[in-house]
Amino acid sequence: MKLRLLLALFIFPLIAYSQENKGNQNTIHLGFQADFMRPAYPSYLYGRQVHKHEGNVIYTHKINGATITCDSAYHYFPNDTIEFFGNVVVRHESTTLYGEKIFYDGIYAKVRGRLVKMIDNERNATLKTQFVDYNIDSNIGTYAQGGTLVRNRDTIESINGIFEGYTGIFTFINDVAMKNDSIILACDTMLYDTHNDITTFKGNTKTWNNNNIMSSDFGVYKPNENEITFSSDVHIQSETQEVWTDSVWFDNKTKNALLFGNIQMIDTVQQIIIFGDKARIADDYQTVFVTENPSALYYSVPKEANQLSDTTYLVADTICTLMENIKIIVDTIIQKDTTAHKNIVSDSLNITSINDTVTTDSIEQNIISDTTAHESINKNNIKLDITKNKSVLNLAENPQDSIKQILVTRDTTVRNTFAYHHVKIYKSDFQALCDSLVYHSLDSTTYMYHLPILWNENTQITSGVAIFYSKNNQIDYADFSSPALVIMREDSAHFNQMKGKTMKAFFKNNQIDKIHTSGNGQSVYYIREKTEDPISAVEISECANIMIDMAMINGENKINRVTYFMKPVSNTYPIDKVPEDSKELKGFVLHDDIRPKSKDELFGRQVHTSQRSIYDMIEKPTFKITARINRIKEK
Repeated sequence: MKLRLLLALFIFPLIAYSQENKGNQNTIHLGFQADFMRPAYPSYLYGRQVHKHEGNVIYTHKINGATITCDSAYHYFPNDTIEFFGNVVVRHESTTLYGEKIFYDGIYAKVRGRLVKMIDNERNATLKTQFVDYNIDSNIGTYAQGGTLVRNRDTIESINGIFEGYTGIFTFINDVAMKNDSIILACDTMLYDTHNDITTFKGNTKTWNNNNIMSSDFGVYKPNENEITFSSDVHIQSETQEVWTDSVWFDNKTKNALLFGNIQMIDTVQQIIIFGDKARIADDYQTVFVTENPSALYYSVPKEANQLSDTTYLVADTICTLMENIKIIVDTIIQKDTTAHKNIVSDSLNITSINDTVTTDSIEQNIISDTTAHESINKNNIKLDITKNKSVLNLAENPQDSIKQILVTRDTTVRNTFAYHHVKIYKSDFQALCDSLVYHSLDSTTYMYHLPILWNENTQITSGVAIFYSKNNQIDYADFSSPALVIMREDSAHFNQMKGKTMKAFFKNNQIDKIHTSGNGQSVYYIREKTEDPISAVEISECANIMIDMAMINGENKINRVTYFMKPVSNTYPIDKVPEDSKELKGFVLHDDIRPKSKDELFGRQVHTSQRSIYDMIEKPTFKITARINRIKEK
C-alpha cells in the first residue's frame, strides 16, 4: 500500500507534465502536488478521464510562478482542464484571490463562490464579488453581477469590472459609484489607477460634495494632489447658485476652482448671472474672479405674473464678486440690570412677544448710565410689555446704575461686485460708462469711478464720481461729484444744461424726477411760451443752489420747472441773440457716439435656463451592491 502511494506521488506529476507537451489547444503550464492523487470515481466524466487530487493541493504556474491551492481538485484529460474545490486561493505576485470553486481551462481561472475576494497587498486594495474570471498568464481579472472595491478611503462599486494586475488599473463599468470622505460620485465608466493614484470618469458623471452637485461627461480625480477636473458639459449646483462651463479644475483642499470656456454662473439670491471664458472661484464659491470676456446680467423677478422684468447688462475687463455672511443689528433693547445693586428690590422686564420675522441672536453687555428711566429702542416693530413690581426705584440714591444692552442681530449674506476697466452698462431706460464700479448688496449702493457717464432717456450726466442708491430694484437717488454736468436734449440742436460742485438726482420709476445742484451752480435753459411753441429764448443763470423738476411732456421726460434757492445772476436772450460762447457750459461734450445702443452691443451670450428642478430630483448612490456583498459572511 505504501509502495502504491509512493508511486502515485511520483507518477502523477509525470502524467501532468506529459499532458502539457501533447500540443493541446489549452496546454496547462501547471505543476502540482497533493497528499493524495488517484483516479476519480467514476474515472470518466462527460467522456473525459478524471484524476482527483486531495489534501494540501498546490498547483504552480511554471512560467510566472502563480499558485493555486485548494482542498481538492479534478484534472480532466485529454483537454487538460482542472476544477478546484474548497478554500481556493490564487496567489500571483502581490495579488491574492479567494473563492470556493475555480474552473481552469488553461487560459482563465473562473472563480466562483458565495463571496470571491481579491486582495492586492501592494496597493492596499480589496475587491469583493461573486464571479471572477482571472487570466493567470496576463494577470487580468474580470467580474460580473456586481463588485465592490475598498482601497484607503475609497469605496467603489459597479456591475462589471476589470483588474489589470501588472498596471494596477481597475476599470469599473455600468452603474459605477464611488465615495470617500470628500465626495460621492456616480458615472458610466471609471478607470481607477492604483499605481499613480489617478481616477478617470467617463459618461454621465455626477459628483456630490457637501450640498453641491456637479455633472459632466468626463473627469479626472487626483486625491494625492487634492484636485479634480471635469470637462464636457459641466454643470455645478449649490444651494443658491448654478454654474455652467466647458471645464473646471477644483482644489479639494483649498476649495478653489478654475473655470474655462462658456462660463455662466447664476446666483438666485443676489439675482445676478455672470458670464466669461476664464474664472477663478475661491473660498467655496464666496469669491469669483472673471478675467476673460466677462459680463454680468442683473435681473429681477416680477412680483405679479403680468409684470415684465427689466434686466441690466454689464461688461468690463474684469468682474469680481465677493460674498460673505455677516451679522447685522436689527434692534437694540436697553434694560436695567436688576442684579447689579442691592437697593433695587424688584425691577422686572417682561417681553411678552417679539416679532417672529426677526431672528434674534442677542449679545448682552453692561453699560453705565445715569438715566432716571427705562429706555427701549424699538426700530423693527418689536412689541414690548414692560411691567414694574413691588418697589419704586430710587435712582437718585445711586446715579451710576448698571444698564444691560441687548443687541438683536440677524445673519445675512451680502455680495459685493467689483468691475474694473472699460465698464459698460445697458438697461432699457439707463446706460452708463465708467472706468470701475463697485456694488454693495447690503445697502444696494453702486459706486462709479473715474469720470462716469450716465444716460437716462434724453439726459446725459457726467461727473467725477457717481453713487447710486437703489430701493426695490430701482434707482432711488444718485450723488454726483465735481465736475458734475447735466445735458438734456431739448431738440436736435438745443440742449438744456446744469452743472455744479455737487449734484443729487432723484428718480421715480427709474426716470429722473428732480436734480439739485449745490455750490457754483450754472444753468442754460431754453424757454418756450407754450409746450407746442418753438423755442423763443434762452435763460443763462448762476446760482449756488438750483433745482430742476421733471415731468412727462408729450411722452418725453423734460424740464417742467427750474427753481433758484438763492438770488441768481441771470441773463435772458432771444433765441436769435444768444452769444455763441454762452450756449454751452464749460465741459459740454455729447457722448452719443459711445453710448450703448442695445444689449446686443454688449451681450452676445446664450443664457442657460435653470436645471435646478431636474438636479434636485437626482438621488445620490445608495451603494446597494456594496451593502449586498458586505452582508455575505466570510467563512
